[in-house]
Amino acid sequence: MNLIRSNPISSSEVGAAVLRAAVSEELAEGHGDVGPKELMHMSKDETVEYVTRNMWYPVYSPLVHEK
Repeated sequence: MNLIRSNPISSSEVGAAVLRAAVSEELAEGHGDVGPKELMHMSKDETVEYVTRNMWYPVYSPLVHEK
């Protein structure tokens, strides 16, 4: 069971909390056009939205067994 796919809102909120902790400890580097300074000024909701937009979702190929 893929917990990220089954509950994306909670996963985004956990990711945002980790991001906010990294920002407060000056460990966050940002991603793309968003740097540490922009991350520092994001609200909680903006951080959740940012994490949701940048989440990676794996795409797995089906496993084929040859007979």
